[in-house]
Amino acid sequence: MEAIEEGKIMLRPGRVGDNVRKLQERLKEPGFYSGRIDGVFGGATLSAVKRFQAVRALKKELLSKKLCIVLLGYI
Repeated sequence: MEAIEEGKIMLRPGRVGDNVRKLQERLKEPGFYSGRIDGVFGGATLSAVKRFQAVRALKKELLSKKLCIVLLGYI
């Protein structure tokens, strides 16, 4: 599985921290993520990323650099 990496941002299942928390918040706003905002990239976060990709018809590169940038609001 490819990690999301942009500068110091690296997100993938198992990661913990503020960038994961921000990712969860961004996914929760439109309803893709319904879990607790805990900063832990677990199964619920991964499922939310997959739902986001499906709705947006994004390439299935699970955790691409561009997806990270879009989800975290850098573009």
